[in-house]
Amino acid sequence: MAGASAVRVDYLTNSRTGSRPGQQEVTEPEEPWTRLDYYNANTEEAKDIYEKHIVWAAAAAAEAEDAGEEPDHPKMQKLVLNGDAESYISCMCGQALPEKARREQQKSEEKGRDDGLSSYVLSRMPAERQVEAVVRHFGVVSYSRQLRKRLPPNTLRALSDAVLMEMLQQCAVLAAGNWVLKSQLAGFEGLEAHARDLLICLMDKRCGALRREEYEKWAAIFERCTQRAARDEMTRSLAVWEEESKTWKLKNDPDKEFVKRFPKIAEEAGKWWDAHRVEIIKKVQGMDKKNSGHAGAAAVAAASARQRGRWLNEVREVLALGAKSTAELRRTIQKRNPTVAVRQEELEQVLHHKDLEAVQVRDLWILARTGKQDHDKFRTTLASLFRQRDLVSRKDILTEYKQQHKEECKLSDYVMRTLLREMTDRADHDSYVLKGTLMRD
Repeated sequence: MAGASAVRVDYLTNSRTGSRPGQQEVTEPEEPWTRLDYYNANTEEAKDIYEKHIVWAAAAAAEAEDAGEEPDHPKMQKLVLNGDAESYISCMCGQALPEKARREQQKSEEKGRDDGLSSYVLSRMPAERQVEAVVRHFGVVSYSRQLRKRLPPNTLRALSDAVLMEMLQQCAVLAAGNWVLKSQLAGFEGLEAHARDLLICLMDKRCGALRREEYEKWAAIFERCTQRAARDEMTRSLAVWEEESKTWKLKNDPDKEFVKRFPKIAEEAGKWWDAHRVEIIKKVQGMDKKNSGHAGAAAVAAASARQRGRWLNEVREVLALGAKSTAELRRTIQKRNPTVAVRQEELEQVLHHKDLEAVQVRDLWILARTGKQDHDKFRTTLASLFRQRDLVSRKDILTEYKQQHKEECKLSDYVMRTLLREMTDRADHDSYVLKGTLMRD
């Protein structure tokens, strides 16, 4: 019927089962049920989804085709079909084993990616943060085999190789054709950063493999100014030990394909390493022998700072999924780091770090930037409203949005509801409270 409003439907369970006379009645444990809101085909919500997320995408694709342009929208992605000739011929002949094996391999690869850094999580970050998050995740990353496979499709379509290279150079250095997280971003400062940089440089010059005697020579150079634990940490973040050949090998094999595809970038990186190595050697030679030792307290502080740096990236990944309280964040980060105690004061330092770009709304934390300006404007509006009120209506939100941003909100009802769900709970049909408030009441 026309103009029908949303209808709330409660689903109830029958917790009892039938029993015979004389037998004790068995009560099954109550199943967890979720209260759903029903929207029939005539509601404004359904109309909005149809027009702005189905009809619009098809019309935009047709216009782009007429104009000879590449459409840039998630719903207009090209289909990725299986191009394996062997699988095609086998299927035509009734032999489905190769295709089955391919699917199992694909499923195995997808399972390996279930590590918190999903495409959805990355899509909730600005592009430069996406690149940094992938580099941090791997430590040593291949451009074609890892980075491009992890970045969301929208990012890959929107950014050229040249732009991605600029973003990589902001957070990583090139070594043996792979990108390695910069020492400063990894939490190493001063002589520790120089030690790590020289180790990366040696890996680059030795094509990703460093013999034991070469590694021990590097360790001896920095023995007076760095702690053994710090050297071990930086080594294992970059390389793995191969017993058979008695060498430390970079986590990834040398990426010759990248060097061949981007020779200018590889050449510039080689020149930079030559100059940087000379600079490092001069600073090491100029160390004050009396005061060159890295004090135990300073080493512990540096290790704690590196730990907080890793937590910063994990917190960003968690907040990308929606607003969280400090207690919720602490529980989540503790689960990810079962061998390290996550202290409240250290987590507070992470949350207030400028690189996290998080804002607090009462006892909830949200990311200030997600890379989508119109979404961020809406979230900013919500944050400012809930700093002043306990309950807001949809009308309140749209009025405040117009007042703050000097324009009408152009987001679809569907997108607005998705953004509201991240930060709020519905109090009634058209009013919202900050997430978790109803549970506390």
